[in-house]
Formats: sequence, structure tokens, C-alpha cells
Amino acid sequence: MSALKRAAEHLAEAERALKKGQDAAWAQQLDEAIAAYVSAREYGAAAEVAERLKDPKRAARLWFRAGDFRRAAEHHRALDEPLEAADLFERAGELVKAAEIFEELGDLARAAGLFERAGEKQRSADLLMAMVAGHSPRGITLTSAERAAALARAGALYGEIGLVTEAVNALIQGGHLANAATILASAGRLREASDLMASSGDLLAAADLARMGGDERQALLLLAARAEAEGYLAEAAAYYEQAHDFAQAAIIHEFADDPSRAAEAHERARNFETAASLFQKLGRDHDAARCLRAGGKPEAADALLEHADERTIAAHRARGHFLAAAQELLKRARRGERALYEDARRCLASYPPTHPHYVTAQTLTAEILEEVGERQRAITILRTLLLATASPPVGADAHDALYLLGRLLEAEGFFADARAAYRRLWTSDPTYKDAERRLRHLTESTGAGLIPASGPTSSSSPSGALSHPITAPAFAPLLKVGDEPPANAPPPRGRHAGDASGSNRRDDDGRPDDEGSDALRLSVAEPRRLLSPEKEGEASGDVDGNIDGNIEGAADGDTDGGRREAGGRRDAYFMAGDEEDPIELTSEVRTHPGFVTESPFFQPPSLEGRVLRGRFKIEREVERTSTAFIYLARDTVLERRVAIKVLSPSAGASEEGMKRFLLEARLAARVHHPACLAIYDFGTERGLTFIAMEFVDARPLAEVLGEGPLPLRRALELARRAADVLAAAHLEGVFHQDIKPTTLLIDDAERLRLVDFGVAARASTTDREQDSFLGTPKYMSPEQANGDPIDGRSDLYTLGVVLFEMIAGRPPFEGTLAALAQRLTRPPPELPADIAVPERVRQILAHCLALKPAERFPTAAELVHALDDALASLGLSQDGASPSGPEIGANPDPG
Repeated sequence: MSALKRAAEHLAEAERALKKGQDAAWAQQLDEAIAAYVSAREYGAAAEVAERLKDPKRAARLWFRAGDFRRAAEHHRALDEPLEAADLFERAGELVKAAEIFEELGDLARAAGLFERAGEKQRSADLLMAMVAGHSPRGITLTSAERAAALARAGALYGEIGLVTEAVNALIQGGHLANAATILASAGRLREASDLMASSGDLLAAADLARMGGDERQALLLLAARAEAEGYLAEAAAYYEQAHDFAQAAIIHEFADDPSRAAEAHERARNFETAASLFQKLGRDHDAARCLRAGGKPEAADALLEHADERTIAAHRARGHFLAAAQELLKRARRGERALYEDARRCLASYPPTHPHYVTAQTLTAEILEEVGERQRAITILRTLLLATASPPVGADAHDALYLLGRLLEAEGFFADARAAYRRLWTSDPTYKDAERRLRHLTESTGAGLIPASGPTSSSSPSGALSHPITAPAFAPLLKVGDEPPANAPPPRGRHAGDASGSNRRDDDGRPDDEGSDALRLSVAEPRRLLSPEKEGEASGDVDGNIDGNIEGAADGDTDGGRREAGGRRDAYFMAGDEEDPIELTSEVRTHPGFVTESPFFQPPSLEGRVLRGRFKIEREVERTSTAFIYLARDTVLERRVAIKVLSPSAGASEEGMKRFLLEARLAARVHHPACLAIYDFGTERGLTFIAMEFVDARPLAEVLGEGPLPLRRALELARRAADVLAAAHLEGVFHQDIKPTTLLIDDAERLRLVDFGVAARASTTDREQDSFLGTPKYMSPEQANGDPIDGRSDLYTLGVVLFEMIAGRPPFEGTLAALAQRLTRPPPELPADIAVPERVRQILAHCLALKPAERFPTAAELVHALDDALASLGLSQDGASPSGPEIGANPDPG
């Protein structure tokens, strides 16, 4: 008979015994039934029989064996066995019941965990807070670490359910200030979040939060405190000044041993007595007197000034600072001591034409002459200065002189001449004072006939207004004859398109062009080359040759005005000999940096069809950068395509820009490697400074990455090729400094080229400006961002950033400048864990992106070897698993 059948019979017998009142027999039959069910492994049925017997212990055991933990737990709870009941409730998934039992037992930690698992986050957090408060019935005392962990978890739980105040209180108690600040920020309480983040020590994040909350001043104060704590005192003071906390800025300047700025900050903080004391120690008596007067001590100020001027002027003269002496004398002359005008003029006359202060001195002399009523002499001095036969002045000094000349000519009624001066100034610097407004006024007024275009008759015009030849380049942008000036700009005067004879030329007022005097007109006898024959030969024969900054001017022309009337005139934008072949010139006056993209005058020259060096025929523009225009050209001698890189007017407007362009050509020519573009020529021709180089039909890596991350093998192979060309460059002492996806080109054959050595430096360079910001912030190394000395390991860092981006699809550092600045102190992020790459590759990235150069690969060649090993391991392990082998960077086994 089967066990189940026996159990059924026992149950039937038990029923009969129960009806007869035979309790003992009934119990015995149920026991037999239980035994039969157990024999048949029917534990649930057996448990139900045990319940009929009112045997909870036996029922609990049987329900447990049946896998019904909830019913087993209920019996244990009935038996006053809470621990067993709680465990079984937990196993049954009845987490709240289990948690409540553990809470009753005083095991608050386990109860809190179960409540959290059950989704009862507030009850969990409340228990954690009770634990911290010592309310556990079991009297357990938490260690400091346990207390901090409990508060952190409670704060997180409160935050998840929106109980911000409770969350912040818990996190603050646990010392988790940054976490508390994050919760406040997510709740929109940005000011409180900023304060807490500052208390946590993360002043940079605190500043970001303050700025997000609209409190720019608080953000600046936090940045100042951070810079001060890190020892960057100049930066800290600058932030305090931006926040208008001048008193604190002054203290920082004093700590930084910068008494001049400290004095200025004290004055702005209205600490006049302290400011006066510092100014006096610096010998700045006038500033000290001003502070004393502002501080309510006029007598002390007067006493200080009584002998200050004489001492200052005498000191300037003794040191040979005649310009400063003249300026002091001029101040006194303008205050009423007019006899000192002559003393000031004598000081200014001390400078020879070759002195750097000569232009400023002559301009100031003209100011003095105007103030003493000798305006005609002032005009003559300025014209002589601006039409210098050796080297016309350039830069801000020339702008001051041009502006003053324009004002004087306008005051004397020579409106056409004044307009020419303003136009010349506006062409060079369209933002200079109100030059553009004056130029427009004169152009509109003369055009409407409100004032005569010519001003006084030629007999009364300023001396030499019509006859000065210019034997150096005019102040001109890159324009060709026939190019139209901007529609909203005063047009340049000169020949109109289609008028070759010059006989019917008219100026921009509609009058015949030979009317009116133009003080800045020029006449030249013949066209001249822009380079001397020696320089032309040097430029064409040696790409390492220097730029000839002094372009040879035109030959001496007639000075009697005859050629001007005969039609040999040329606008100030051009310089030429005959009417048919004008020669384009580059401006000698440096242009406003922003002007290059805002005005058609400084757009790239139309060079299609131009032939350079007698062989490079330009076909079309292919690209432009912030400093250059790049053209596709044809080498008609060797029948090959070449790239012509032309320096833009704005970049060439400074000596530094010209030097860097030449240095780019020299450094690129030094590196001999298939992945580095060949340099064919360098030179200056007809106003264009250019590099002729190898042309490649390729696209930048940045464009490739725009389609998504690269396969691992391809990324490693490209990085390996880049490291190989860097190894060649470093052997020549050349550091690229700007490795990024836009300077790495890839052609259809997957060949890689490294371009743009415009930021590169040589190892032997000693005069580099350490504070110049060269490179791309997202890719530059920490030492480069700090302005510290660099070597080849800086290039390896930037290549590591590019490799990271090729694999992950994004660079390791993104976001605001504040976020980018974190790389200076924090280790770089690792590749996301969901990107399957071998451990070797992660080690390579860690070495490349190490904060300290000493922890990176020592040379590019070492990086090449490491990448070779990684590529070889990929061949053996295509599934991405890390094959066994020595750790990257470890010394190889000598055996």
C-alpha cells in the first residue's frame, strides 16, 4: 500500500475516533498520517495535519521542509521565536514583517536594511537616525565609521524620497557636506548648496553653484579663496578685485610682494592712509597726495606735492627717461606754468629717429605746438613723421599720430586731407577712438556739399601736402585693383575699374580726382619689388631663411607735385609705377585682431590664378584657420599638386605672428618622416607670406570621430603611427604641443599625417613666453596648461587624450573650463567599464595620461613599442580578453 493511501486511511480512522470521543486514538491516527505524508515527501499535507494536532513547532518544521517559509514563520512567531520568524519572513519575501520583528528585537541595522529593500525608505532612514541617536534597545554603540556610514545612507534615502531638509541634516551630521550640497542643488537651493560645498573644501564646485544661482560675486570670492589657498596669489587678488573686495585684494597683493597693486587696491577700498603710505614708498607722490586729499588731509597732500614734481622730473632726466619727464612738465604747463612747455619740448627733442619713443615724442611735440598756437608747425611735424622716407611708423604710436593729424587738418579746414588721415587710421584700426565717426562725417558732409571737399586752396594748404613721395609701403590691406571696399565703409580713393588712362578719374566725392589736396597722397616713379634680390634669393632657396620684415619701398619720386597732376597718382591703398600694373602691398600698420573676419578689407585675397615663385599656380582656396588661408596649387615645374599656406593679415600683424609662422615652416622642415608633410618653399612675394608644402587628399580625424568611436585595432594602429612620427620629431628636438583630432589627417589608404606645427617649439628655445596660452585646452597636458616647461612627454599626454577619444567616442575631459582645470590635480578618468578593452590598453592610457611627466612613457619610441605589443596581443586574443604578459611599463625580462 502506498504511503499516501495509508495516510488517507489514518485520517479516516482519526475522524471516526474523534466522533467517538477517543482523543488519544484520534491523535495517534493523525501522527500516523503525518508519518505517512512525510514518507511520501508531502510535507505541506503533513504540516496541515500537525496544525490540526495544534503542534505549531512540528507544523513550523514541516512548513519549512515544504518550502512555505511564510507559514513556517507564522508558527515560529506564535511560538515566541521572533528571530527564527524574522529570518523565515525575509526568506519568504515578507520584508516588512521581517523588518518589524528585527526592529522589535532591537536589531535596527538589519531592520533598516530590510525596510530599504522593501521600498520603505523613510522607515529605513528613520531607523538609521535612531541608531545614530543611540535609541537602539540593544544599547549598541556605533563606531565613528559606522555612524558616518549610517548617516550617509539615511541622507541618501531621505533625498531619494524628496525629504530635503532631513537628508541635508543627516548628511551634515555625518560630515558628508558635498553630498548634502548636491541634494540642495538638485532641489534648487543653490546658495545653500554653494555654502555647503565651500565648507566641504571643494571651492571650485562651490563657485560653480554660486554662479548657477546668479551670485557672481560669491563665485568670484570662492575662486579667490581657492587660488589663495593654493598659493596663486596674483590670481586670488584678481578675483577679489573682480568681486570688489578691494581690501582683501590689497592684503593679498602685499603678501605677494606687489606694493604697487596693493596701494591701488587700498585706495579703491578707501584705505587712503595706507594707500598713501605705499604710494609714497614707491615714489608715486602724486598718487600719494591724491589719497591723502581723499582721506581728508589736504595740507599733507600739498606738502608732499610741493617738491614732488621737481624730484620726479629730475629723477626722470637723470635716468634718461625724457618722455616721462616731458609728460610731467606738460602736466604742470597745462595747470598754468606755460613756460614749462618749452622745457617739455626740449626733453622730447632728446630722442633720435631710431629710438623706440621717437614717434610718441614727435606726436607729443605736435600736441604742445597746438596748445601754444602753432598748429601749422604741428601739422608739418606729423606729416614729416608719417611720411618718413626710411621706415614709416606702425602700431598704436602711428595711430595716435594719425588721429592727431586728422584733428588738426580738420580744424584748419583741410577736410580732404583730414579724411585721408582718418581713412588711413580706420583701415588699420577701425575701433580707434571716434575715427570712424569723424571719417563718416567728413565723407557724408563733403558728398552732400555741406563743406568743401578740398578745404582751403592749395596755396594755403599745409606744407608739402601734395608732393611728398612715400618710399615705403603704404598702410594697406590685401586688395587687388578692382576689389570693392565694404558697402558701408568710406571707399578708398583711386582709379575706378575700367579707367586705365587716369584722365577722367574722379574721387569719392564725384569731383575730378585732381581737385583737392590729399596730405597722404603718394607719387612714385616706378614699381618696386617687395623683396630685395638678395632676400628673394634667400627666401626661395632656403625655407629656414628669415622673413624680410623691411620690404623695400618705391624709388624717390618727384616732389614738385608734377606727377600728381600728370596722372601718376596712386591711392594710399596701392603703390605702383604705371597705370597698367599696380603692385599689391601688405599693410605696415598692424590691424585690430577682430577686424580680419568683420571687414571685407581683410578677407582672404582672391588668389586664383596667381603664380608664386614662377611655378606655384594657385587654383582654389581649400581651408582657412585663425591664422592662415590654405590654397590648392599646381607646381608647374614638377607637375604635382601642392598646398600653399598664406599667413593672414591679422596673424601677420604682429612680429610674434610672423616669427611663429616662420618657426612652423622651419620645424616642419626639420622632421623627416612619411607622416609629416614635406616643405617645398617659404617666402614673401608681392605682400604674401607663404609656405609651399605637400598636398594630401585626406580628412581630419575629428571628422572620422564624428561618425562614432573607432574599432579598437584601428584606434591603436592610428595612435601607433602618430607616436612614430612624434618619435621622429622629438629626435630633432621638436615638440608639437597641439596633437588633437584636427591636426591628424587620414587618407583613403588609412595613412596618417601630422600637420600644423604652428604651436610647436624646439627643445633649444629659451625665450618662450611661459604664460602664453598655446594649444587646445581640452587636449593639453597639465604642465602645458600651467605654463610650465615642457618636453616630449607633453605630446605623449595629448596623444593619450586622442587615443581615449578614439576608443570612447569622447575625450576624457569635457565641460566648463573649471571642469577642465580639474586635470591639474585629479587623476584622469578611466575608460568606461562597459567598453571591452584589454588591460594592456588601459595601462597604456594610464601611463600616457599620468599627471606627472615622470610617470609617463619616457619617450615616444617606448609608446610605439607598447602599442606594438598591444596590437600583437589583439591578434592572439580577438575577444578582447587580456592575454598574459608583462605589465605595460614594466621592465622586460632580460632573458
